[in-house]
Amino acid sequence: MASGPRKCGAQPVSRELAAGLNAELRDVLEPLLKEIESLNARIKEYDARMQKIARESYPQVELLKQLKGVGNADSH
Repeated sequence: MASGPRKCGAQPVSRELAAGLNAELRDVLEPLLKEIESLNARIKEYDARMQKIARESYPQVELLKQLKGVGNADSH
């Protein structure tokens, strides 16, 4: 019954969202979209690190993750 890693509420942002916007607005949003992409990548890396630490150092995490709504960050 264990589910995958919990996801934050914000959906991954793609530059495709800006494709339909006019050039001026797209130019303003492009740096923000790049920053969001960077943050999403960093969050993914930290999630992987937390999973590894939980798996190697805290075996009880797997039991706790079976509870609905509990993920790696909540269980230690």
